[in-house]
Amino acid sequence: MLSLGEGESILEHQLANLEIAGIDNAVLICGFGLEQIREKLRDRKSGMAVRTVYNPFYAVADNLISLWSARSEMEGDFLLLNGDNVFHPDIVRELLCAEGDCCIAVRAKREFDTDDMKVQLEGDAVVGIGKNLAPDRRHGQSVGVMKFTGRGVSAIRRSLEDAVTELGAIESLFTDALQRMIAAGHRARAVDIGSLPWADVDTPDDLKFARENLRLFSLPRPGVSRRRAVGEPA
Repeated sequence: MLSLGEGESILEHQLANLEIAGIDNAVLICGFGLEQIREKLRDRKSGMAVRTVYNPFYAVADNLISLWSARSEMEGDFLLLNGDNVFHPDIVRELLCAEGDCCIAVRAKREFDTDDMKVQLEGDAVVGIGKNLAPDRRHGQSVGVMKFTGRGVSAIRRSLEDAVTELGAIESLFTDALQRMIAAGHRARAVDIGSLPWADVDTPDDLKFARENLRLFSLPRPGVSRRRAVGEPA
C-alpha cells in the first residue's frame, strides 16, 4: 500500500502493469491490512477482475504458507509475483512468451546481497534456488516473477502440499516448494530479463529508489529484443 508517487501504490503499480501485459484476472494473498487493501480495490477503476484470499497464518508464518493458502486458486495457468516488486511490464511479456511450463524471471549478476534470492543455472535450467546458495552455485537472481502452465501447475501444487508437511514449514519460503519440485525432476526454465527495470522494495532506500525512478518501471518500451532464455547466445 506504500505510495510510489503520482497517486500510485505498489499494489496499483503491479496491477496496472499486469493489465498492460495482457493479464485480466488477479488474486491477492493478504494478511495484515486486509480491509485497507479491499477498500483500495473498491476505489480502483479497471477492467481487471481482482479478488483477495486471506491467509490467517500471516502473523506467524513465512510465504510458503501464504502460497499454500491460495492452492485452490491454482486451477489453470498462472503467474506468481512477490507483493513488494516494482517492475516493467515487459518483464511479464517476456515470461508469457517463454516456452516451458515453469519459467522463472532471472537477472544474471555476480555480486549478491544477503537477501537476494539466488539461482543456480545449468544452461537455461534453474537447478537451485534459495537465499543461502553457496557462492560457487550463484549465477543470477530470481526477480520474483514466475509462470506456471500445464504440468507445471499440478507440479507446484503437489510440491506445496508436500512442503507444508515438513517440520519447520511455518518458517519456510515458497521457493522451498519450488526447489522440491526441481529436485523431483521437473524442469524450471530461467528467462533472462536483461536490462529491463525491476526493483525489490525491502528497505526505505529501495522505496526511495523506486519513487525517484518510477517512470522507468511504468512506460512500456516500444521495442523489445527477441525473447531468449539464460544460456542462449545473444
